[in-house]
Parts: sequence; structure tokens; C-alpha cells
Amino acid sequence: MTGLSSSLQILISGTRRNCSLFGENDLSLDSMIHVMTCKAQDWYSVVSRLSGKIDSCMKTITTVSWTCPPDNVFKLNTDGSLPNSGGIACGGGLIRDSNGRWIKGFKVVFGKTLVLGAELWSILEGMKLAKSLGLKDIIVESDNLIAVQILTRVLQPPGAVLLVVSAIQFILTPDWKVTFSHVLRDANYAADWLTGHLHIHDFGVEVLDTLPADLVPWLMHDLVGVAYFRSV
Repeated sequence: MTGLSSSLQILISGTRRNCSLFGENDLSLDSMIHVMTCKAQDWYSVVSRLSGKIDSCMKTITTVSWTCPPDNVFKLNTDGSLPNSGGIACGGGLIRDSNGRWIKGFKVVFGKTLVLGAELWSILEGMKLAKSLGLKDIIVESDNLIAVQILTRVLQPPGAVLLVVSAIQFILTPDWKVTFSHVLRDANYAADWLTGHLHIHDFGVEVLDTLPADLVPWLMHDLVGVAYFRSV
């Protein structure tokens, strides 16, 4: 209590001194308490606003890495891009099992479309490959958030990609479990590598039965769980 009483005396003395500077020498204790209360409320309001701004700027640090799917589940990672100013879109992807082992991959050149279109067409080609292999339960990972939100019906697809979205929905059947998931690019480097190593004039789809030798380091990178720190 002694500390609280001393603090209160200091606060009252400071308030009385400030009031005297403005010619208010005859304030009663009740008046001073009222003044102090008002100033405390003003201060609380300022601090609250600042705290809100600070909280909105604070980000959570997390680790990002590729992870193996559960047992009896396969993971399809895809990527699409427009590697040059000509608007020629390309994509690629790979399928791995619950041990992170290569199943198959693909590379594809579509022609002219938007980046979002390239992402969605890549997902479609990867799903067609998975279905042709008879894989009944797959997780589809893409680092394009908008594409995933469209496929999970969070967003309505724009007109430019209605065709490919309809094609994806068409091949989905009740006996086929497909989960669409968004990942950061750090968890999608293998698919990104495939997309970045395309001959842009070779239109069409190329299925990769054999694991490309230059892709092996990225599969090992994913398999050992190399993680990256990211703020989200």
C-alpha cells in the first residue's frame, strides 16, 4: 500500500502543478481526480490504438518444408508459370508416395494463357496423370493461393479460367478422394524445378516415367525435411 500511496501523491502533486500553470489554483481533490481520470482515459485510448497497430504488424515465424503424405496417400505437387514475355504458359509436377519416393512426373506447355490459367492447367494435367495410375487418394499441393481457393470453392473463378476449372470438376468422381492444399513456394521447389526446365516450344504433355537426374537433389532436399523460416 505504501508504494501505491506514494504513487498517488506524486500523481496528485503533478496534476495540481499542471493545473496551476493554467491558472486553475483552487481545484478540489474531486476535481483533480476527475482531471486525472480523463487524462488516464485519453492515455488508455492512445495506447490501445498503438497496440492494435503493433499487433497488426506482428507476424508469426514458422518453418516451411515439404512433408510426406500419410500412408496409402499420394501427393501431387504442381507449378505453372509464364517464363517469358510472349505469354507462352508452361507447367510441371510430380507424384510421390508416403515415403517421399518418386512415382511419376510430367512437363507441359499450354500456349498463351494467364499465370492463374497455367497453374490450373498444371493441376488438371497432374490429376489426369494420377487418375490414369489408379491412385485413389491424393493431396494436390500448389503454391498459388488463388488457384486453391477457386478449387475449394472459396472464390468464384474468373471467366478466363472457367474452362479449366470445369474440366477439373468434371474428372472428380465420388470414388476418388482429392484434397487441394495451398503451400508456400519453399515446400514446392521440386515442381518449380520441373517447370523451370522446359523447352518452351515443345507444346503438349510429356510424362516422365524416370526421375530426372538433376531433380534428385531436390527430392533429397524434401525427403530430409529441409525447412525455411518464414513470417506469416
